[in-house]
Amino acid sequence: MITGSNDTSMLANRSGIGKPPHLTSGDGAIIIAMKPTITAQDIQAMVSHWLSTPPNGYLGSDYGADPQSLLQNPMAAGIGDAFIGKMRTDVPALEAMPAGAVNVFYVDALPDRRELIVDVAGWQERVS
Repeated sequence: MITGSNDTSMLANRSGIGKPPHLTSGDGAIIIAMKPTITAQDIQAMVSHWLSTPPNGYLGSDYGADPQSLLQNPMAAGIGDAFIGKMRTDVPALEAMPAGAVNVFYVDALPDRRELIVDVAGWQERVS
């Protein structure tokens, strides 16, 4: 909160002049208006972003996925569970979902193609 009666920035903050539209004023304090809930579309966008970001794509962070590495390994090797675990770690909104809501599986396509599918609560993202 801004203090001082002769401060012109205090008047600007109380009147709302010069503030970004996501800030509101109440009793001299600045309150950030936040979106109340995370929607299914938000989670889909987060997972799509995670799948399209290469591992270590952000400096100093291991955020990201390498779905292509799953294609040449048997699913029985347990790497699918590690993939889901990393996805839940990198996208914290998935932690609130039940255990069976996030799945990884593949479908063989002719003649020699395998498509990886990431399923999040019924929404599927194909990764070729």
